[in-house]
Amino acid sequence: MNRSISLHFLSLFILLIFSQNLFSQESAVKKFTLKQAQDYALQNNPNINNARLDRSIAKKTIWETTAIGLPQLNVKGSYSNIFKVPTVAFPSTTLNVTGTDVPLTTSNFNDYVHVGYGAGEEYPLSVKENTTFDFTLSQLIFSGAYIVGLKASRTFFEISQQSLEKSESELRESVSNSYYMVLIIEENKRILSSILENITRLAYESKETAKQGFIEETDADQLQLTKTNVENSLNTLTSATEVAYNVLKMNLGLDNTEKVELTEKIDDIVSNIDLALLTHNFDVTHSINFRILSNSEQLSRLNLKKDESAYLPTVSAFFNHQKQLKSPEFNFMSPNTLGVTLTMPIFTSGQRMATVSKRKMEVEKAVNSKDQVARSLEIEAQQAKSDFSSKLAIYQNDKKNLELAGKIYNSFLTKYKEGVSSSMELAQAQSQYLTTQSDYFNAVSALLTVRNKLVRVME
Repeated sequence: MNRSISLHFLSLFILLIFSQNLFSQESAVKKFTLKQAQDYALQNNPNINNARLDRSIAKKTIWETTAIGLPQLNVKGSYSNIFKVPTVAFPSTTLNVTGTDVPLTTSNFNDYVHVGYGAGEEYPLSVKENTTFDFTLSQLIFSGAYIVGLKASRTFFEISQQSLEKSESELRESVSNSYYMVLIIEENKRILSSILENITRLAYESKETAKQGFIEETDADQLQLTKTNVENSLNTLTSATEVAYNVLKMNLGLDNTEKVELTEKIDDIVSNIDLALLTHNFDVTHSINFRILSNSEQLSRLNLKKDESAYLPTVSAFFNHQKQLKSPEFNFMSPNTLGVTLTMPIFTSGQRMATVSKRKMEVEKAVNSKDQVARSLEIEAQQAKSDFSSKLAIYQNDKKNLELAGKIYNSFLTKYKEGVSSSMELAQAQSQYLTTQSDYFNAVSALLTVRNKLVRVME
């Protein structure tokens, strides 16, 4: 009996430990600094993984194109059954000479010499059933399209590599913006929660004081109205928090059900902003967008060369070996053949000329697009610098305003507790503080967003 009870408790203990471990695994929280969040996203975001696959596909395309110019070996097997095998017969001849004692002359030749013809033996020209194996080894010797195509595949790989770099840069920016948004909303909620706690306490005390007739009921109602407004603002931020976390999780490649905790503070991030970005010189040739367009222009030029190479001949060599399991008695085919093939385009009714002209226009378009984008990138860099400088000034002013509004609010809060100011004055000071707080966080968000854009543009 005691042993059964001990086993029962042991089973319960093991089950409890297992349940706790399972619960702890399910409720595990992923903690991220901004750098860790960016690194995690670069490894798990589906768009980045697809960009890596595109790069791998482009790399395989290089080898696929290269293999065209390498030796090719093909083996072919065939079975044949001839319903009626063709034959050939050589006629038989007989020679009969009479009058051997008579001298032969041209005049009596036909009288004494008789030539006879008969049906000869038939010989088959093939076999009824046969299996043939054909081995062909080919090698491309010269092809203008192949040479250009090999260069084009390498250029395409460079474009895919640069596209991956661009996607990674854009993802880092998106993760930063969503990370900052979560921190800003959380900090805003923290301040509002603190204000709500004070207002709730004051509203309760005012209501009790009004019951005793020491203050007017209107003052208590005013604080209750203020409390309700703060609660509504806090509820709005709570909903926005869930959306902000979901956006961040999507950028990270996480499911919405997973829990995330951000370990950095928004104040620390803002205080560590690198103001040296304003002094950096922009070099358009370093821009990833410009480099992609440069390679696209190169690809257009290679397409032009490929179509121009259509005027050149194509030379290839081959070696062929045939093996038949059954050979006919008369077989005039050689089992081994070595040859060279030369393909020379002569006349295409102007098709090649039209294609080359079209490719030249495409190259001109690519050059124009690259020049236009270069100018746009320079303007974008200047605008990003200007926006960053402007948002920085707005942030600094709003930060000072927030400190002043907080000081004014705390002053009226103290005066109200001492009975010096009215609830209306306190509500106005609080409204001013909340408005200034909203402006401050909007300034922080705008500053960090334009800072991220400037970093991306200057890369």
